[in-house]
Amino acid sequence: MERSSRPVVNAANLQMNLTLSNYLSLHCYFSILIKVPMFVTTKLAKLKKPSLFVASCPAYARAAVAAIGYETVVSPYWSHALQIWALKTFPEWMVAGLTLSMHHGIRKAGMKKEEKRKAEEAAAQGSAGSKKQA
Repeated sequence: MERSSRPVVNAANLQMNLTLSNYLSLHCYFSILIKVPMFVTTKLAKLKKPSLFVASCPAYARAAVAAIGYETVVSPYWSHALQIWALKTFPEWMVAGLTLSMHHGIRKAGMKKEEKRKAEEAAAQGSAGSKKQA
């Protein structure tokens, strides 16, 4: 595949549709790159450790920059592209069930962590209150 020589607009986090992308490409003579990431380690997402299916920020950034100019819609990190290919291969009902199960697990772990944090805060406030009384 050949790299495009057109100017590129990086629309990584915008939900632009292909119709708009094609229109702008034809009439305004610039390309839109739509990136489809999966999980990436970030401070915001609280994913700290990269793994087979969780990309580190630097690795994802390198892959994203390397993908500029080749396709309109791309999942630049290799394991994310593999995941998306696999998800497209399975029936939709199976993908929906797998995704729901995965996100329920993530939510459950997050709620458990939040409960632990609140319990620690309550214990800290309780010990601070007992020190004032003494």
